[in-house]
Amino acid sequence: SALLGGSLVGFLAMLEFELRTVRKRFRAAIDHFPGTFAIYDTDRRLRFVNATGLARARRREDELLGRREEDVFRPDVVAAYLPVRERAFETGETQRVEWRRPGPSGDRTFIATFVPLKDDRGHTRQVLGIAEEITERKRVEEALREADRRKDEFLAVLSHELRNPLAPVRNALWL
Repeated sequence: SALLGGSLVGFLAMLEFELRTVRKRFRAAIDHFPGTFAIYDTDRRLRFVNATGLARARRREDELLGRREEDVFRPDVVAAYLPVRERAFETGETQRVEWRRPGPSGDRTFIATFVPLKDDRGHTRQVLGIAEEITERKRVEEALREADRRKDEFLAVLSHELRNPLAPVRNALWL
């Protein structure tokens, strides 16, 4: 019995060590993610926020954890994504949203994905929220669309200009 008790205590200590190690690895990986990574419980309270999210929010962990975002941030800041997060809780399906927010140096664009985390019965117990700023990507996409539009316009003008001088040559060749 003492041998069994001793090995059980050792086994539990090993499991506890492994759990701490996994948590440290998870935290290190998620804190280096360039976007915000947050976990919400069924009361819509924040249970986890990575270092990037804390820096972007300009808040400490103790100011956010256990609180609802709508109780911490201005309504105009959270208005774009809270209804989408709510749909993830209600439907149990992944939801995405893209929005713009005015900033001192111009509009900033964000994209967020809300992933329901379910228990064994399929009930949503938490929602994982991942948000990234995509302002630069949007600027590049717009520049590419503009370049493509200009190319099409140039080719249309070029084909029109070449068509008229070549018409007599084409007619002579046809004859």
